[in-house]
Amino acid sequence: MSTIAPFTSVDISDRRTLTAGVEDSIAISVSTRDAEYLQTLANDNKLNVKIVEDANDGEKQVAIVSSTDYAGVVGLPDSDSIYLQPKITQTALLRLLQLAEGEWQIETLEQTAEIEAGREFVDLLAELYTDELASVMRQGVARSYKRIERQEEYVRGRLNVQRQLHQSGPAATMFHCSHDELTRDTLLNQTVLHAARILVRLAEDSELQRRLYRQVQQLRRDISLEPITLNQVRSLELNRLNDHYEDLIRLAELVITNTLIEDLHRGEALSYTLLLDMPDRYQAALAPPLEDVNEGFSLQTEHPLEEFLTGDFELEPKPDYVLHQDGEPVLVLDAKWKDFSRKPNERDIYQMISYQQYLDVPGALLYPDTGSISGSNPLMNVDMKNGHRLVVGRVPVTEPMDSLGSYRAKMKSFLERIVNSAMA
Repeated sequence: MSTIAPFTSVDISDRRTLTAGVEDSIAISVSTRDAEYLQTLANDNKLNVKIVEDANDGEKQVAIVSSTDYAGVVGLPDSDSIYLQPKITQTALLRLLQLAEGEWQIETLEQTAEIEAGREFVDLLAELYTDELASVMRQGVARSYKRIERQEEYVRGRLNVQRQLHQSGPAATMFHCSHDELTRDTLLNQTVLHAARILVRLAEDSELQRRLYRQVQQLRRDISLEPITLNQVRSLELNRLNDHYEDLIRLAELVITNTLIEDLHRGEALSYTLLLDMPDRYQAALAPPLEDVNEGFSLQTEHPLEEFLTGDFELEPKPDYVLHQDGEPVLVLDAKWKDFSRKPNERDIYQMISYQQYLDVPGALLYPDTGSISGSNPLMNVDMKNGHRLVVGRVPVTEPMDSLGSYRAKMKSFLERIVNSAMA
């Protein structure tokens, strides 16, 4: 049985913290393994990292780390974690992820959302997971039939005649059999266990770690530890006997999708990192409320612009969303997970104008209102010479809402304003 690191409480006043998408940096002393691991994240564009010699000790290394748009926690093999805080509050991030990840209807989300400000996002996620796992365990850990193939003292189920004769001979005292066995050791439960073990390592709160650890130990009695891939999670199909797992599997998929596990020195140590691609999550979260805007529209995400550029090289960009009416495009929209003060980024404007020219429709740039800008107009209109309009809006992603329904309705109401303004 593998061991789990001792429980620890971290002093939040002395943590190495960056805000995702903000141009600041921290300099930390690192081991060779730390430096190598940070470099792998930099190669994947998840962090910006520069490794230099320590000015005070030429035998040591210093990593100068600055953030990209990823939010989460970076677990280093030999030193403390690095925290990448999102630009919105942790509870607002949970609401955003609910929309982006399939609208989990988790009963405990409302009480978790009331947890004190400053709680790490991973702890909020772990709190949701352990509560949902407890609910599933109360309702019953699902069992299903699994094909078992092994040697038995007596013939059980179906005898594998070919293997029996080939490996054991006609005078064998053990029999190669296959049979169906009702078991809890299924892919569904192995997925749940795998995600729980990840969160035990990533959670900061010691009591939360203990609770998750107890659940892991309970599951280990009947369920084997297996490394679960994203494709395996997505292959899971629920039925009326295990549909109480639905929200738990959505959370497990979120954890497994966004977790990096680095096996260092042949399994001697594991470095767990969970990072969320915030631009991608923001784009996914806007799709459901956009679909609510008008029943007469149909929404297409990542609409390919064929033959956008031809000749010596080709280019086929994909705007985030295109609204269609009667099969024809009527509005192009692009989501940008970044702040702007008085006007949006020029590159964003040029990009949107090129989409508008290709589709011959009005357009809208959708920025998040992260609360960093106060008192300015959340909606801006620009009329282009060709008669089309470009609207720039700051979507209220940080609005405190009592429920997912009210959060989605608030976003839908604002997006409706943007659509109507652009098409006026």
